[in-house]
Amino acid sequence: MSTKMVTPGTDDTLMSRRGFLRTGLAGAALLGTASAGLGLTGCSDAPKGSHKVDGNSVQYHFLTEDDRLLLLALSPAILADALPQGQDERQQSLNQTVAGIDAAIYRFSPSMQSEFRQLFDLLHFSPTRALAAGVWQGWDTVDPERANVFLNRWKDSSIDLFTSAYIGLVKVTNVAFYGMPATWSNSHYPGPPAYALTALPQFQKS
Repeated sequence: MSTKMVTPGTDDTLMSRRGFLRTGLAGAALLGTASAGLGLTGCSDAPKGSHKVDGNSVQYHFLTEDDRLLLLALSPAILADALPQGQDERQQSLNQTVAGIDAAIYRFSPSMQSEFRQLFDLLHFSPTRALAAGVWQGWDTVDPERANVFLNRWKDSSIDLFTSAYIGLVKVTNVAFYGMPATWSNSHYPGPPAYALTALPQFQKS
């Protein structure tokens, strides 16, 4: 899958100040059903917890364990050949990327966080996940090829909810990945422009 490289930006300006889930009645119904279903089971409010990244314990501020598994399934399809080829290095890069997504969303405005929560709920709740994504089992069973089929389906969809959600997922994943200087040489990314290096907190040296 080929995705457009995104230069790291700041907070919710990476998406759109008007939000990225532009839904009609059908989309709103899907999101509402998913959030209500997960709310009844308590899954939507599952503890964020901490996870090992580079041998260190990293506290997640937004993502739940289900979110983490979802993003670990989708990121290889989004990033494709930009990821390292070695298995250990590849997994390390994916773990860092997901941690970066958590940090990025945590800095978004409450309205943007709410939209991501609705999107993740849609992709976790079994009935809406099957209907909207064509994924019948959990995301931990989805390989990159299957994830690529799903993402291309949303990218090419005539439904605004799906195309907007696709853009949001790709942007936040690319920003988290290409925001790590260690990824630049392998992916042939020249790095962000000078103004970004001086303006963005993730590039500041302590």
